[in-house]
Amino acid sequence: MNTYDVTYITRPIDETLEEALSDHGVNVGSHSGLHFVMTSLITDDFQNAAEELALDLKRRGVDIERMELDLVNQSGIATRCDKTRQAVSSWVQSHDVVNPFPNPHTVVSGPLWAWSDVNEWLRRTGKKGFDDACSASPAQVEAFNAAWRATRWPTVESVDYASAS
Repeated sequence: MNTYDVTYITRPIDETLEEALSDHGVNVGSHSGLHFVMTSLITDDFQNAAEELALDLKRRGVDIERMELDLVNQSGIATRCDKTRQAVSSWVQSHDVVNPFPNPHTVVSGPLWAWSDVNEWLRRTGKKGFDDACSASPAQVEAFNAAWRATRWPTVESVDYASAS
């Protein structure tokens, strides 16, 4: 069994629902206009557990938009690993062929890594500072979001405009 930390982006949640969720170990928050719920799953089947949790939250009144990937910058990696930014910078710039540091997942004002990739690299290389809890991988988040979109927005029939006129 693995413990996964999961974050869903949601529509705003009222205080009554927030209190009820808190009683069940679900944290609710918002930042920069995004609303979210965070909790942990203990499972060997992440995809099914994440979907079951999302459906349970939906039944309780939470309007989930998507699952969020746990992204970190170099400072965030340093903080989570209790290392200096310089140490993390040397990991990032290393030319280790056998155990290369993960590629960034995306770039905003600087590179952002999927914490799941960094955490796995820390474990694999024997570095201290990895989490015992897992974060969903980019592939797991994408798979969940694709399945969730399919349940929220039914397929729209395509129209052949050439023959419609």
